[in-house]
Amino acid sequence: MNKNSELIITSDRTRSQVKNKDDCVDKLYDIILRAAQVPKGPDEETLERIEKLSNYQVGVNANSDDECSACWKAERNKIPECKKIPKSEIKLYESKTDYDLARNKEKCPNLVNCLCILSELKKTNEILKKCECSEEMSDGIRKESKLVTAQICTNPKTVKYIYVDDSTNQSNSSNSPSSSKSNSGTTIENSWIFGITLGLMALVFNF
Repeated sequence: MNKNSELIITSDRTRSQVKNKDDCVDKLYDIILRAAQVPKGPDEETLERIEKLSNYQVGVNANSDDECSACWKAERNKIPECKKIPKSEIKLYESKTDYDLARNKEKCPNLVNCLCILSELKKTNEILKKCECSEEMSDGIRKESKLVTAQICTNPKTVKYIYVDDSTNQSNSSNSPSSSKSNSGTTIENSWIFGITLGLMALVFNF
């Protein structure tokens, strides 16, 4: 092989190596560019869907929980017995569990009277219908109303366990867990508000 042939071969190999190197650089450059690019956000339609989904909680549909609770409070404030409740009673109510409030309800008669009227099934259904609350929200408020009635409006002063029978709307009290567990229904131990409606208590019964 003569020198000219060697030169040609070397030259071709060099060009090939350079080309391969350029390809690698281009690919690397593309990778860097892609990594550095800020991803495009969702379009307006997608954003609207995301917002709707993020707001979808229990009781949220065309009439949101916020709208329902605002309407509920407005209707509550129209009840004569719920007007001008002393701030001292409201403060006491907010700092108490339902059990404590039941035992000390004589200390806040105005507020208890309001809650008991508000929790009457007829009144509860009347407000729910007027406020067009969602089915889930309405079910939760009805359950809460039953508990308020059972624990605050009709129970004796000393109540440790309260049984709420959804089928008969009757409530019994007992100091024995076993006696309440013998029935079918919801057992409220230590008089804490039924777990899933705790948020509703703050949402629609607080002042």
